[in-house]
Amino acid sequence: MEEDTHVYSGNQNNVIHPSLFNQTLADLMNSLAHEAVSSSNFFAAEDVNFTTVTRLYGLVQCTPDIVSSECCICLAACVSEIRKYCNGKEGGRISKPSCNIRIVRFICI
Repeated sequence: MEEDTHVYSGNQNNVIHPSLFNQTLADLMNSLAHEAVSSSNFFAAEDVNFTTVTRLYGLVQCTPDIVSSECCICLAACVSEIRKYCNGKEGGRISKPSCNIRIVRFICI
């Protein structure tokens, strides 16, 4: 498992309700990480309601060359970093050699 090198990219737009967004983000990412580690392909994606007109989309994935315990460690590090880098922002991505996560807010019109 490789987790030292990482790439971060984020949306520079701020969300309207940052504390609600950050809690929804944390809940979604933790749920997806648990689901991915438990799956045979180390992948999980889901969307949840953020507000009545906004959805939050998340994706987590590990490479198939690692074991589930390593996937768990790698995704936990990414989730921790996305909270830091995506704090109140509309989306972001953390990519490491062995795993990656993405989050984006989408407005339904």
